[in-house]
Amino acid sequence: MICLALLATVVALAACGGGSETATIGTSEVTIDREPESVVDAMRAVAEQQPYEKWALDCVIGQYEKIITPKVEDELEGASEKAMGEFLLPHLEAINKACERPGRHIFNPNATEEELAVVRSSEVQGLRLILKAGGVPAGVRTCVEGELAALPGPQIIALIEADEAEREVLFEELAAPCLGGGEAG
Repeated sequence: MICLALLATVVALAACGGGSETATIGTSEVTIDREPESVVDAMRAVAEQQPYEKWALDCVIGQYEKIITPKVEDELEGASEKAMGEFLLPHLEAINKACERPGRHIFNPNATEEELAVVRSSEVQGLRLILKAGGVPAGVRTCVEGELAALPGPQIIALIEADEAEREVLFEELAAPCLGGGEAG
């Protein structure tokens, strides 16, 4: 879950093309001061606008650098959201495990609502990639994305910072209204 917020950056920035200084991640716009040299460079530039603690940002970006090599980046150029999600999905658990530090915050606990809005938008976009890659039907996918988008900032942070077992429970609760297990909202 740590890296989910950056996952959408790959697709959003790839769609912008070279030379673009802004990108829209869900409902949030981010600005990149320089033209990124690679997808990972673009991910770092966007992540620096989110309230990541430095140690967490460096860890996640380091893990992505191991996966998205220049060769892989060339192979994925122009890939669909579904294809990108299918490529990255098998790596997400390993990235999260490598970067989880029980008792340490991943995000600044004093993050502003504007920073949390970028995190929330990124989480929704990243979840979309995962759900598409998993073959989740569009209606359920849209519902789950809506539930995630409606979470207040502290709940988004709690979801991201939860350990694997807690995260699974939180996701089940989040998705329950979309699967007939409760009321949406």
